[in-house]
Formats: sequence, structure tokens, C-alpha cells
Amino acid sequence: MNAKELLSANETGIVVCTDGHLFNLYDDGTGASGNLVVKKKPGVDKVIVYKQDKRRNRHDVYVGMFDGVRPSDEKGRRMIRMTRVRFVGTTDSNWNEFADLKSGGRNPVRYVP
Repeated sequence: MNAKELLSANETGIVVCTDGHLFNLYDDGTGASGNLVVKKKPGVDKVIVYKQDKRRNRHDVYVGMFDGVRPSDEKGRRMIRMTRVRFVGTTDSNWNEFADLKSGGRNPVRYVP
């Protein structure tokens, strides 16, 4: 599984990598990402969350509909709001493979056209 496979032909997405520390899921199906450097208006349809589990090397993947950004407590960073968040499975792909980043890339945010 990789991020592009989770988008339909005409959808765009933002893919975020997290250790889960500031990733929040709520009972009503909404959620919020951690403190990230993202655009104020990223213009995407979906949010794909790659939640790392370095001990098992099996990473949880969630998909939700983009619902805006809000300021975080850290200057220059924002939290991404999501609706209809659902768990879609696990992957053993590393972050670079999952997000289709160049080898050695460390950016935890990737925009997918």
C-alpha cells in the first residue's frame, strides 16, 4: 500500500507521518494531526495519516476528508482537521516508500496531486 493508491483519480491529498503523539481521533469520526508545517489553505481533498510503529515495523494508515487547518501552539505550525476518519490498514513500507519521497527524505508532510 502507498499513499497514491488511497486517492481516486481526481482527488488530491496531503500525507502526514506521525509517531501518534499529537494525532487525535474522536468518537464522532473526526480527527486532528500533530503540529506540522503546512499551508494555510492546502487545497486538498483527503488527509492520509501514516502512523509509525518503529518497534513492529507495521505502520497504521488512516484516511479522512480534509476539513481545514487551525493554528497550533508552536509558532509557524498548524494542525490539520479531518472528518470521516477511518482506519484503512497497515503497511510495512517505510515513510519514503509510502509517500513516494526521494531516498533519505525526512519531510513528514507530502502533497499528492
